[in-house]
Amino acid sequence: MSRIRFALWSSAAVGMFAFSAAAQHTGPDTTLFPSNRVHVTVGQFASPRAAVPTHGAGSRTLGDTFDTELILADSPAMLETDYLSVVAGGQSIATDGLFQLAGSSQLTVFAIEARVTQTDNLDGTFTITVSTRVPQFSDGFLPVGFTFPGSGTPIDALAWAIGPDADRNGAPDALDPLLDAVFTPDGSFTIVAADIVLLDNSVTIGSGSFGPLPILDQDELGFLLTVGGAAGSGLDQIQVQYLVQDANAPTSIALDTPDTCLDASENTLLVDINAAGLTDLCVGGQFFLEFDTSVLDLVSIVPGDGPFVREVYESVNEGAGTIDYAVGVVDGGVGTSVPTTMARLEFAVTGDFCAAQGVVAFRASSPPSRLANNAGQDLGAITLDLESVTKDSLPPMITLPPDVAVIADAGGCAALLDFIECFDASPSLCATQTPGCWYTDRYDPQAFTSAVFDGDSRLLHSISSLDSAANRPSGFAGSFYDTQGRKHDVDIPIGERWAIDLYIDAGWATQVRRAGLWATTFDGLGDISGFPIISFTSNDPADPANPAPAMQQPRFRVYTQDTDQNPGNGLTPGWIELGLPSGFSLDRWWTLECTLTSSAYEFRVIDDTDQVVLSLDDVVSFNSIRAGNLIVQAYNFGESYDVYWDNATLGPQGPVATDDCSDVTLTSERSDNPALGFNDPFPSGTTTITWTAIDACGNVATADQLVTVDPVNAVTAELQLQAVDTPSVFDRCIVFEAYPSGGGSPVEISQTVQFVDGLGSAAFDLPCGAYDCIVARDPRHSLRSTDLDDFQIVGPQFVADFTAAGTLDDDTLRGGNLNADSVIDILDFGTFISAYGSSPGADSPCPPAGVHADISGDGQVTAADFTFIQINFASVDEAPCAPPAHAPSGTPAARSGAPRPVLSISTRLLREQGMSELVSADLNADGVLDQGDVQAFLAGALPAFLADVNTDGVISPEDVHQVSTRLHNQDPTGDINRDGSANFADLLFVIERLGVPID
Repeated sequence: MSRIRFALWSSAAVGMFAFSAAAQHTGPDTTLFPSNRVHVTVGQFASPRAAVPTHGAGSRTLGDTFDTELILADSPAMLETDYLSVVAGGQSIATDGLFQLAGSSQLTVFAIEARVTQTDNLDGTFTITVSTRVPQFSDGFLPVGFTFPGSGTPIDALAWAIGPDADRNGAPDALDPLLDAVFTPDGSFTIVAADIVLLDNSVTIGSGSFGPLPILDQDELGFLLTVGGAAGSGLDQIQVQYLVQDANAPTSIALDTPDTCLDASENTLLVDINAAGLTDLCVGGQFFLEFDTSVLDLVSIVPGDGPFVREVYESVNEGAGTIDYAVGVVDGGVGTSVPTTMARLEFAVTGDFCAAQGVVAFRASSPPSRLANNAGQDLGAITLDLESVTKDSLPPMITLPPDVAVIADAGGCAALLDFIECFDASPSLCATQTPGCWYTDRYDPQAFTSAVFDGDSRLLHSISSLDSAANRPSGFAGSFYDTQGRKHDVDIPIGERWAIDLYIDAGWATQVRRAGLWATTFDGLGDISGFPIISFTSNDPADPANPAPAMQQPRFRVYTQDTDQNPGNGLTPGWIELGLPSGFSLDRWWTLECTLTSSAYEFRVIDDTDQVVLSLDDVVSFNSIRAGNLIVQAYNFGESYDVYWDNATLGPQGPVATDDCSDVTLTSERSDNPALGFNDPFPSGTTTITWTAIDACGNVATADQLVTVDPVNAVTAELQLQAVDTPSVFDRCIVFEAYPSGGGSPVEISQTVQFVDGLGSAAFDLPCGAYDCIVARDPRHSLRSTDLDDFQIVGPQFVADFTAAGTLDDDTLRGGNLNADSVIDILDFGTFISAYGSSPGADSPCPPAGVHADISGDGQVTAADFTFIQINFASVDEAPCAPPAHAPSGTPAARSGAPRPVLSISTRLLREQGMSELVSADLNADGVLDQGDVQAFLAGALPAFLADVNTDGVISPEDVHQVSTRLHNQDPTGDINRDGSANFADLLFVIERLGVPID
């Protein structure tokens, strides 16, 4: 289908266009628009100046002003903060922002900020926005009741002044050369229009539009605006926008689109035909275009902005995808030399395409596409086809990491996610890439294992001369394999850090050494985007890989993909030397760290006091969105040496976001507080992290990751049983009581602990919170011990020490308390005697119940267990964390409340108090359980119940028969008197006790 429309031009334009049905279209113009369209780079905010100019009311104070660096082309210039002009009584007076409150002598300093941003326009121009705000007064730019200092004259207006002689004093000063220096450093840029935007709390409340000069005084780009009106008028920010063009740019006709990336909801491609760099008044233009019919369908084409309101000619062949079009001014129109839009096209998009070039383009034609002045002369414009355009209707893909489940950090009910590998155990090693494994990178180092160094377990990374180039297999002889280390896969997203500690010993000052932390970063398409490296080196002149052979000075350094940090002049990968920080010394730990942001790798060196001592922001990140692996490397110079590392940060693990068409921006938001990130504590319960991926076209995908914090705190406790050091392994039930800070009932936890040669470790959880102290006891065997000296928070957990190696005291669990009270006394002796000769086994797991009198852990109740009672007799529990107001219930103690040992008790009272089983301990049969019975035991007396061989409750001839049979059969169970052998003495032991009652 084709359509053709004609219109007449004014007489001045006659002959400009020659259309005919037989018109032949030849090849395109060979003149190309330079590829370096104007770009402005806005740098980081610089530090406040040490010396600032003085005007009017007085000097600015250091910290009140800010500088912003602009770079136009390659010429830097400094844009200083603007200052206020105050209109008082109709007179404009320059000031630095010192104002006086009405009725007060106090001076207030306004911190005026000038922020500068730039936007590239499709027509080759660019817009610079200078934004000024008074942050102290967000509700009104003119605070109520302000007067000019010293005069009391009310302030009725503020003026925003910047540029040559901005303070109107007729004399040059430090503020005068601003705009001349910034916008026309070499005369190659021209301000063609300006606009003023007024804002209240970042909301636009008034705006003009770009208009041609003289909205500004071209010769004096100074006094721009006076804001009058009542105080508190709700204006807190002024933006002045300058439309700037390259004064040397050629005249051009460009196909531009306001949206180079269309998302799923956008099915229309708008294309403007823009004229720029006009050297004369343009009155019309003719354009011969073609478009890709496989993805576009023309909807309309209309004239653009004034003065081009007349459509002269239109011919469209939709099947062939060609357009012939012409526009002009109205009769008598004078045209324009300002960059403008001459025509607008609208296309329906019928399919997706990624970064397509020239979907709309100028086609070869004779006559060609061109512009003309009022005399009909060709303005010699070059043509620029539509740049890269994307139609992407598919959202990004988000692959989530596993949900996170942790317990709260000790001392509270929140948790910092810990992704640090401490190398307390040797890392898992693999020859090839495997999840969770350290696998070989380049060449396997001699050792990569956990080893004790500097008082803790560290990562030992050994380089050996046996792996030098001269000794490696032929396929690995190249210097590439002199770098020897291992790699670990991660998925660390934007905004997070990776780090590792490196020990730099004294030998590194004079010997060839190099060690560093590498990473591989990826962009939103899943392609490798960078290799950020931070390392320490002490090369010698003979090192072939040393970039400066004369440099032997030990130093930190960073590897970047562009050493001068300016990709615009070509990439120059290499090392940036950081040197050594002030106060650097050897035989210390230093942390190498890098954080990935949306625009940079932020490198830091941190000392062992946690102070950042060196830093560098590598601004070339190539759209990196995540670190995909970390590499621990050292260099083989042909000699053997060891490198020690510790505390490798391997997370947090973020999602991987990819798109079929473009890079992806990935952000996250926490359900508990959107302002918090992964490095902030997570509260108890479940927090949802919503990850949002946005591709370049604005398509959005979201996915939720859960972080669940169990409201408990972890505790580890080391324990030691008194005097149990013989080879043995057995389980004991240990009861812990943790005392909350600020008072309250203790939290009791029972834990079965395995003891090896008297030493054991317990791990258990407490309800989350703060605790001051913890106690422990073996309720079937020991007294209570209180850990006041070693109970503390280490990392995310509480630690306690109930051993002889305590910091201040010996908190070993003292054995001999068999009845679970607070003291070792005659009752424990009675309990021991009541179980004497039994074989309960060494284990007494939780829950504790009944009597288990095997203190020594040999599985038997013998004289060895009596030893604990003997040496600890009359000992009491250690004082609790918070002394009780009275003795524990059920504890035999003095009426004063302090636990005291029971040294003597009658057998009658034992029966009355429900302890009949202890009557058998009355070995001297005097009706009292006391020291006399202990002496009798030491003299060889034994409880009568041992003679009840058949355990029927009486000692009778049947028991004599039983023991005789065992002796005859040489059965070792015939050892009735527990003297270690079965013989006639055992038979006599039973005979002598015939008829003796058993209690």
